[in-house]
Amino acid sequence: MKSLTKAAEDAGALIIAPNGIDKAWSVRGAPPDRRDEVAFAAAVVEDAATRWPIDRSRLWISGFSLGASMAWDIACLAGDRYAGFFPVSGAFWRPHPVGCPAGPVTMIHVHGRGDKVVPLAGRTIRGQWRQGDVLESFEILRRHNQCELPEIESTGPRGLRCREWNRCDGGSRLALCLYDGGHAAPRDWYPRAFEWLNGAAKAKTAG
Repeated sequence: MKSLTKAAEDAGALIIAPNGIDKAWSVRGAPPDRRDEVAFAAAVVEDAATRWPIDRSRLWISGFSLGASMAWDIACLAGDRYAGFFPVSGAFWRPHPVGCPAGPVTMIHVHGRGDKVVPLAGRTIRGQWRQGDVLESFEILRRHNQCELPEIESTGPRGLRCREWNRCDGGSRLALCLYDGGHAAPRDWYPRAFEWLNGAAKAKTAG
């Protein structure tokens, strides 16, 4: 959280960090199911707007682990309400959505290749619930955004490899980054994510 806070301060962004119920988020296909998180996120934004001068053209949603899966759900169901998403170590749960009712989504996602809590291929929880496949989840968004083939591939420390799709409907962009780590974000990840989101916003405005 400290690294995220520092990156937000440097980017001039306000962090709003609500809690899930009993530290859990209500994600489609996962336990528990206690709240409509799409409606909750919208209510949080409206409440924040009464307290601070919110720039609605730069509303970004993140989350870690199950919180990241919550961000994926919001991206699919109401992604056109937000400028971008930057989830860490989470994706859709099964059954994967057949389609997304929201408009094109801008997202940069990072995941450790050695993640055993949320493996890239997902896993079964308590013999009943099944985490989704990260690569399949991203392919759902790529098709939803009608993105062309990756234009950019970049590398970084600890085996970081990012594939970016910058020619998508509505000026949206997608980036999937994998690195040689576990259930966490790589060091100095959040400044990179903020820089990418800002660049995507500027490109969309210029376009």
